[in-house]
Amino acid sequence: MSAMKNRKLPMVLVSVCVAAWAASVCAKRPEFVMYDKLYAAPGVECNVYFASALDSVRPEIYAFEVRARVGQCENERWTWTPKLEDAGRRESIVLNAWSDEGLACSRTVTVHVASVKANPSRRVTCALLGDSLTNSRYQDRILNVVREAGWSGYTPVGSRSGYSAEKVGVKREGEAAHDGYGGYTPNAFLTQYKLSVEELDNIQSEQEREQLKGFGVKLGPGPGWRKDLLKSPLVRIRDGKKVVDVQGWFDRINDGAPPDYILIYLGCNGTCSQRDANLAEYCEKSQVAPMRDLVKTLRAAAPMAKICLGTCTTGTDQDAFGKGYGCSITAVQCHKNMHYLNKCWMALVKEFNDAGDVNVFIVPVGHAIDPIRGYPAQEVKPFVHSNEKIMRRNNAVHPTQEGGKQLGDAFAAWLLCNLSELDVHEEAVDGGSVRWFEEMVPMPDGTALYTYGSAPAKGVKCPIVVRRTPYVAEKRVEVAKWAKQQKDALARGYAYVVQHCRGCGMSGGNWVPYESERTDGLALLEYIRKLPWYNGEIFLEGGSYLASVHWSYLDTNPSDVKGAFLTVQEVDRYNVCYRNGFFKAGLHGGWYVRGYWKKDKSLQRDNSVTFAQFPLCEFSKRYWGRPDPALDNVLAHPVRSDPYWQSVQPGSGVQYRNALLKSTMPILLKTGFYDIYTEGVCDMWREVPAGRRANCALIIDAYDHSGRPNAKMAGTPGEFPGGSRADEHVEALDWFDSIRKGRPCEGAGRGRTRYYALWENEWHDEPSLEDGPRTMRFALGAGARTYTYDPKRPLPEFPGSGGICFGGMQVQPEPDFRDDVASFVLQPVEERIDVRGRMSLELEVASDCEDTCFYARVDVQKGDGRWYLLRDDIVSLCLDGRRYEPGTRTRVAFRFADHAFRLEKGDRLRIDVSSGNSHFAPHGNVKGLQSMVREPKVARNTVFAEGSTLTLHALPR
Repeated sequence: MSAMKNRKLPMVLVSVCVAAWAASVCAKRPEFVMYDKLYAAPGVECNVYFASALDSVRPEIYAFEVRARVGQCENERWTWTPKLEDAGRRESIVLNAWSDEGLACSRTVTVHVASVKANPSRRVTCALLGDSLTNSRYQDRILNVVREAGWSGYTPVGSRSGYSAEKVGVKREGEAAHDGYGGYTPNAFLTQYKLSVEELDNIQSEQEREQLKGFGVKLGPGPGWRKDLLKSPLVRIRDGKKVVDVQGWFDRINDGAPPDYILIYLGCNGTCSQRDANLAEYCEKSQVAPMRDLVKTLRAAAPMAKICLGTCTTGTDQDAFGKGYGCSITAVQCHKNMHYLNKCWMALVKEFNDAGDVNVFIVPVGHAIDPIRGYPAQEVKPFVHSNEKIMRRNNAVHPTQEGGKQLGDAFAAWLLCNLSELDVHEEAVDGGSVRWFEEMVPMPDGTALYTYGSAPAKGVKCPIVVRRTPYVAEKRVEVAKWAKQQKDALARGYAYVVQHCRGCGMSGGNWVPYESERTDGLALLEYIRKLPWYNGEIFLEGGSYLASVHWSYLDTNPSDVKGAFLTVQEVDRYNVCYRNGFFKAGLHGGWYVRGYWKKDKSLQRDNSVTFAQFPLCEFSKRYWGRPDPALDNVLAHPVRSDPYWQSVQPGSGVQYRNALLKSTMPILLKTGFYDIYTEGVCDMWREVPAGRRANCALIIDAYDHSGRPNAKMAGTPGEFPGGSRADEHVEALDWFDSIRKGRPCEGAGRGRTRYYALWENEWHDEPSLEDGPRTMRFALGAGARTYTYDPKRPLPEFPGSGGICFGGMQVQPEPDFRDDVASFVLQPVEERIDVRGRMSLELEVASDCEDTCFYARVDVQKGDGRWYLLRDDIVSLCLDGRRYEPGTRTRVAFRFADHAFRLEKGDRLRIDVSSGNSHFAPHGNVKGLQSMVREPKVARNTVFAEGSTLTLHALPR
């Protein structure tokens, strides 16, 4: 009896243990470990396998149901293969798990179906980082699905190709490059550096072998081991140290450009074998922290790449784990561990998103593969004495080719959703919300340009304002913050799109100023026309070079460009580069050098080379070590009448010149009386036919390129109350509103010129700024002034510029401040004079050289003892092919930029004359093409005051 009791005791204990275990299982509520989005594509099967999605170790005790308008719910999965007509759909599905006690858990996710639109000409690059799964299973399927969807430019990039065909004897489906390495973890990509068998053969000596060991390099095994590359593609030896060189990886796999997409599929190695007690600590230290570092490292080198982490599969059944790992790793433990890690991956992506990096994603592939039939099996006896055969799984984590295709389908669906659709983000602000996007937009040659914008509420169509700019840092814009600043514009009914110019900021390629803007600008307009909120109205905005990018293509007169607000920029490239044959070294030259290929840090830049050195034509070779056709052409053609300026050769800008004449949309022009392009913008206005001018307007303020008072002029007669660009109270949206609503724009009347008269301190509204009807001439005095002009001596540095270069109005040095500057101070003005239009100066001069130049500027003294710049100009003796006999008297004429100012009784005018100004490349005192002069001469130049006259045009008394 007692023996019987003793025999029953173990059964009782077992029952108690099972009951306790069952209670513990029931105490923890299961949950679906799923991301809130699923991705699908027309013709591609989308799956949720319940056993892989639920974190219970006994999914078989639950009954599953799915409530959805699409797909079908089967015993082990929900599945849906969208059709073409489903493209672009968003469908919610609700997954429920039931036990005998009721609803155990529920999860709602949204299925995003990719659009069917594709751009076959767009090259899209994708890098895959992973372990042995990436090396052999799914990358070819991604390639095939994406290309079959129409994205024929999709290009996988990586250091190696898969070798599944060699291993299993199955014909490869594609040539999908990747970086998948057996046994790899996130940390391995940042630290591992072993040498392959091939590299071992190249080690020349034992000394070198020992040196490598000193670097921390592990030497791979001998020829008996596999010949896979063992080192991380991101790690290099540099200066005796292991370093992570992501750019070097890009150089090898993608011609130096960051991939558009980086897919990371890691986590199984090391995680599946952990025990409950140390799982959390292991995942944080050995998986999450290294993955965080890996993503940050990739992001630093690829700021705009879309980086995604794939959720891990939970493996298959215990038969496979027993076959591969005995009792060391079990299916139950792997299932729990991989669910825990997937939660970590989702939390890590949220961490990046919350910190502002919205281009880090989760791709839910872990539940996309059949956990039973997606893994290899073999026919075996159930036990040694059996005469029958059964199928048992024999690989716990590596799927079959067919299972690998399921993984590939899930990754491909995510890619197609991202390729086909614009990711628009939304953030709350001031009780409402703002929406924004950023994207790398491909140009016709495949170069991708960084583009971002603010968007209206979903479903709303509206006009879109376009800006393109080169003046940006090489870092991502805080687009969410920027979009919040555009909320007033959105409230007025406008969306904005901004693009970094080629080779600038976050955009790819190299910047050659002006040369790519036409093609890139037209491509951006095509992109905008495909935005979901495009309503057929585009408006252009920009100042200085930001206006030039639009002038570059406006001769095409796009029908949906309804208006433009283009400021402080003219369209005649000759005027941008030259003044009467003199290269504007201080304006175009210095600016061009700072911008040319500015992102290429490997390009030679010899800062000891200047535009003041002879010969000027060799500047490019001296400075960059190579020719630049755009700049070299400009330097070789200093004469306006040269056919080059009407050609389509690099640098000529011929397409810009007719932009105002050939376009028809209303354009508001702005400049300042001390802008660098004052004369050119006023010339544009004068040249426009009356009919075209009737729907445009021109505003001229009192200041320089910036439109702001010069700080040096504060509290002096050079500060003009109400004369800044901000004081005219006409902004871009005001002009655009007037066009859209068919009403006048206050302060910018169609067909009118509004300008500010200096020292009168009043705004005037007229059809145009013309020369005043009253002509007044002032003699420079008597006698002659002779000075020596040496082109190799540093040229005089005159403060500021009178409408043709940088600097604006500034206080001038005292008369004759250098021995090569001749100053002529005129008698005090005898009456009030309101000057309008273009002053001129005629000098009687002589030189001992066959050609030379004269620079002149007009200053005014307004009773405070200081001289203020009015205007300046430069000419040569042989301008436009004239002949000069050394030693003879001749006349040179200066015609200054437009102006409007008041002279009071007692004011004094002063003329400074020299033969150079640091704003311009020096004249060599040799007749002929100045850029070719190698040996300049020294000139003795004379100005005869009695034969020289300053002419003003004024309003009637």
